[in-house]
Amino acid sequence: MQYKLLNFHKLLANFASNIALGFSYSIIAKVSESSLYALLAFFSALTLRVVWTFLLKPLARKYAQIFPLVRIFPMLFMYVALMIIYDNLIVGIILYVIMASLNIVVKHSGNEMTFIYSCGVKQTKNVGIGKVFEQIGLALAVLFGGVMLDSLNPILVFGISLLLYLISCIPLIWYYVLNSKNKVFNREVVSTAVCDAENDKIKNKKLNKLIKSFKFQNFLIFFIFGIYDIAGTFFSIYLIEQNQNFTTIGLFNSALNIIQLSTTYGITYLFNKVDLTWVVVISSTLLAAGIFIMPFVQYTWVFYVNAILRGIGYPATDIFVYQTMLAKARILGVQSDSIYIKLESLWAGGAIMVLMSCIIGLFASFFVCGAAAITTGVYGVISEKRQRKQLVDFLCANNEKEETEEKVKT
Repeated sequence: MQYKLLNFHKLLANFASNIALGFSYSIIAKVSESSLYALLAFFSALTLRVVWTFLLKPLARKYAQIFPLVRIFPMLFMYVALMIIYDNLIVGIILYVIMASLNIVVKHSGNEMTFIYSCGVKQTKNVGIGKVFEQIGLALAVLFGGVMLDSLNPILVFGISLLLYLISCIPLIWYYVLNSKNKVFNREVVSTAVCDAENDKIKNKKLNKLIKSFKFQNFLIFFIFGIYDIAGTFFSIYLIEQNQNFTTIGLFNSALNIIQLSTTYGITYLFNKVDLTWVVVISSTLLAAGIFIMPFVQYTWVFYVNAILRGIGYPATDIFVYQTMLAKARILGVQSDSIYIKLESLWAGGAIMVLMSCIIGLFASFFVCGAAAITTGVYGVISEKRQRKQLVDFLCANNEKEETEEKVKT
């Protein structure tokens, strides 16, 4: 039940929050007439996300379903900041950066923790489904948002966005009120392997060593992932730099998200039926190719090819690294820790990339992002096989020991 309510929230909230906010860094670039202001704001926001994550993670673990409602406050001030930007650029950017970073952290902390609590052992099968709902909301938002920003009063657009977002929060709040007194409410699923290891010093030592290795490898994967994950924001800023309007950006991003939606659905269907490691490597290569051609927007065909390559290439790597991480994190009993390692490393990698772009420029940055995309796909597959072997060896060793003990007893 909670999982269905979460997907409803994701769809409507993604639509509501991205009608205007999906264009925020493009707005900063247009008003300031410089991509540097937008990049510095983006870097500051990514850096602050890491700080907010560290501060809010204890509350997110306890009040995950309440976080979507809390998010309304930073969203409101983000809209205020965007209006201030037109009159006072620096003050508006500072306010926006603080609120935008808090907004994203509250969003992901609440959604990710609610997902863990709602799906239990079936969570790895539901990752792709949740992303389908996110893509639907995002595709609709950027399609209508660009047109609305070009043709309507921004304050009216902001008001519509806030109203729709509030409606999206109601189901999760209702669920929290009804179930918060339940003893197992907001509890993570813990595998028997972890429970057994806690009572055995040797097992516990091996388990802790395995967990450290698991966390470190996933930190590296998502750090590299974060480097190319911001390529879409780079492209929106770059289009403004090339004198494109919001409608063009909105139509392009909508087409991209529709293709990603279709690919996500297909990958979700195939994930638990076939070995997709080779698909991930091919997809990351296609994604990299799509990023490599981003600077050449003077050619119309770039828009079409870029949308196709990124639309097909992005979902496989995204779902693969996230879904395989969750599957192993559940067995090891470190689901929430893994979620926050993912978020912090993702945003740290993005911040480093944005800072680099301020030095080398957007044109060259696209090639760095493309290289990171290929690296993520290849290293993600290699790391997954290594982690799987380590985990299987640990579980098999424990089972053999238990079988030997049983034989001795009999």
